[in-house]
Amino acid sequence: MEIRLFQYVIEIYKMKSFTKAAANLHIAQPSLSKQISKLEDELGILLFNRYSTGIEITEKGKLFVVRAQAILRMHDNLQKELEDSKNIKENSITIGVTPITGGHVLPPLLKQFMHQYQTVKVKFLEDSSENILKLLVNAKVDFALLSLPIKDERLKYEPFLTEALYLAVPKNSPNWLPPLSNRLTDYENCPFILLKSGFDFRSKVLSLCANHQFQPAVAYETSSIETAQALVLNGLGVTIVPEMVIKHDNPSTIRYIKLEHATRTLVFAHVKNFYLSQASKNFINMAKSTEVSTFN
Repeated sequence: MEIRLFQYVIEIYKMKSFTKAAANLHIAQPSLSKQISKLEDELGILLFNRYSTGIEITEKGKLFVVRAQAILRMHDNLQKELEDSKNIKENSITIGVTPITGGHVLPPLLKQFMHQYQTVKVKFLEDSSENILKLLVNAKVDFALLSLPIKDERLKYEPFLTEALYLAVPKNSPNWLPPLSNRLTDYENCPFILLKSGFDFRSKVLSLCANHQFQPAVAYETSSIETAQALVLNGLGVTIVPEMVIKHDNPSTIRYIKLEHATRTLVFAHVKNFYLSQASKNFINMAKSTEVSTFN
């Protein structure tokens, strides 16, 4: 049984069509149908029910797909490991990262890594944490820099750094702003500026507010922490930012208040059953040994 047959069955299952699968696989539809029929005869089972209106995978077909996906993953991991160990191709890594973290953490890490490993090509994809997770499990990135909690059981992670969280408030003290304190509950009636849905930092802020028994009144949503701070600067609300942000982006007309018992932990996450290249391991180990002050 050839590896390509596993790929064929999985593509048919995904597309729910022999015709669409054949187009994606760049083979003729009659040839694909013939090869799958031959495979079914060899196995002595029916993988797909064929109807005039379309196809439907059988129960045994579903079992085949699960096993085939595992076999293809093992095959892919083996190829990557052999290529990695023998340097058959030039090493490269692709990192998934969210905009907040990417803009403040990656540059110094990339500079340090490229100095040590000049032959390794490094790329990064910047997106919401929700989309980064999809890229991870679909092997579009090798690993990702995310913040806890991570609930996807397909992933494993290694802690990187923990930093304090700050409340950003307008310095001109608008009339809706209460007396300043480091207790988040004192600001429950303020208009809040949050990142859009899909960003893990938004989830972190909402969880933090929930732990203090209130739900923030969301005045504005954005995909940029810089935009959030600009809105604060203009007296349109308050927002919460991680410490690394205020070290770099510190407008003189914003006041930052360190919140009590409020932190976030960044981790390097990757898929449990996917091969992690030596170049990726080198990057993660280098980052974990880097002084936190590098990002301040």
